[in-house]
Amino acid sequence: MSPKVSQEHMEQRRADILKAAQEVFIEHGYERATMKHIMDAANVSRGGLYQYFSSKEAVFETILEESLAMELDDTLDMVKENATSYWDMLMKIIFGEDGEPDDDMDPLSPAKLEFLS
Repeated sequence: MSPKVSQEHMEQRRADILKAAQEVFIEHGYERATMKHIMDAANVSRGGLYQYFSSKEAVFETILEESLAMELDDTLDMVKENATSYWDMLMKIIFGEDGEPDDDMDPLSPAKLEFLS
């Protein structure tokens, strides 16, 4: 019988795997990254990795979902603080604060583009 692991421990392990996987995707890109790379970077066994994620695609989709949710929350908070009207808020959501791409590009962006293409 396997030992019981707390929900908190499982959530922390999952977060650690995702953090390691993000570094792998930044280093190798989506196409060249492998589950073995993620397994090694996260210092987990093959079974330990597959307990949380069924594939490289599932890992990357989770990273995308979580990062987009955080970005959306941050953007909405910023827009709400700085918008003078709903129209102003909508324009800032669509075009960003200055209407231009940010110079501090997300280092995961190249892997995101590979995944989506």
